[in-house]
Amino acid sequence: MSFDNKPVPASEKNKEKLDSIQMLLKKGAYGALMNNDDEADKFCEENIDKILERSTVVQKSESGNVFSKATFQFNEEIDDPFFWDFIVNQKKGDTSEMKIRRHCRKLAREGSLSEIMKEDLMNIEQKLGENFNKDSQEYFLKIFLIILLHNISDLNSSIFDEELKDDALIVGQIYKYCIDLVSNQKTKGDFMDHIDYINVPYDATYFEKYSEIYLKYHEQYLFKVQIPILVYKVKDFIDQVDSRKGFNKQDDLDIVDKITKLGYNNFTIKSKSADEVMQRVRKIITVLYRKINTEENDNLYFKAIINFGRVTELNKDSIIEFIGKQPDGIREIVNKISQSSKKPKKDSIEYNCYERIQFFDKLTQLNEIPTIKKINMPKYWNKESDYKLREYLLTNGFSKLKIDYQLNEDQVIKRFETLFNKALND
Repeated sequence: MSFDNKPVPASEKNKEKLDSIQMLLKKGAYGALMNNDDEADKFCEENIDKILERSTVVQKSESGNVFSKATFQFNEEIDDPFFWDFIVNQKKGDTSEMKIRRHCRKLAREGSLSEIMKEDLMNIEQKLGENFNKDSQEYFLKIFLIILLHNISDLNSSIFDEELKDDALIVGQIYKYCIDLVSNQKTKGDFMDHIDYINVPYDATYFEKYSEIYLKYHEQYLFKVQIPILVYKVKDFIDQVDSRKGFNKQDDLDIVDKITKLGYNNFTIKSKSADEVMQRVRKIITVLYRKINTEENDNLYFKAIINFGRVTELNKDSIIEFIGKQPDGIREIVNKISQSSKKPKKDSIEYNCYERIQFFDKLTQLNEIPTIKKINMPKYWNKESDYKLREYLLTNGFSKLKIDYQLNEDQVIKRFETLFNKALND
């Protein structure tokens, strides 16, 4: 009897890549990039002649020739190293990494105030004056305007302290109110990501008098609060962002320092324009949250491997339920561990995963179960019970073993290790 590792079939490995590519071919990059799913579906279902008619301009050359030009535009940062990863992986689900990249694209388009907006807000601020108490609708609007027009350091308390108080507490109440003004559920979710503590319950009566102002500028406010907090949360990892386009490590440190004191789009550094600096801010957020999400995913994937071993047709649905997404990342880690020329170091998570992969591989190949004593097993246990438990583990893994069988993991592993040895010696 052989317990060699089984290679993952190429057809299984490539199936989901093909599905993703087919999605891209069906929608096209233009449709796939739309942030609103309803809008994207509507675009993809629309008659191609109508799309071309709407997007086409008839032009005449100097020589008298007439031709048509169709244009489809998207505001994308073309130096994003993860651009195509995002497109091909969209079908796999709305991961945190995808959310942050989508959010940064929206930030580039809509996160800044135009000069007309600034002028409008300054007029509102001038009319508001200073003659009001802190427990008033006017004071709430004043905090709203500080965030939009001035420095976050002008507040009398910090928005980075999760125990919000004074002005920062009002910032959180306004943030929650503005979140509730967002109609698109995906956009609403993006503004709530990584920022739970600032999402504070509010009394709606504080927003009645100036509701039109909040409605007009609520998304700009949300960006102005969220982006400094996102940067603050990853500031200790800033040295992991590659230097590029004239920005070095010290520049990035200066950006973090200024954005946490002054706010988003309120400053420049060296000879860079505000647009260049804010593009760098978006890059920092995208890269660092990708790294953080990768680490979080790896931890989740390691747990899945401990519970299920490698991905198979039998356990795939159980794994998807366990991790809440497609199991491509698990396959990559399993292949890396099982195909490595060196055995992982003992007491490492990789070693534990290696041992569990070996266990499930042996379990897969244990077609004939030998008869052994039922040591440490329930009184009713017999050979048929071993067969049923084998099928259960190959389908459901260890994740619900305690609930479904009232057996613990060590008990079951020892049972099957004894069966493996007996089968090998028979």
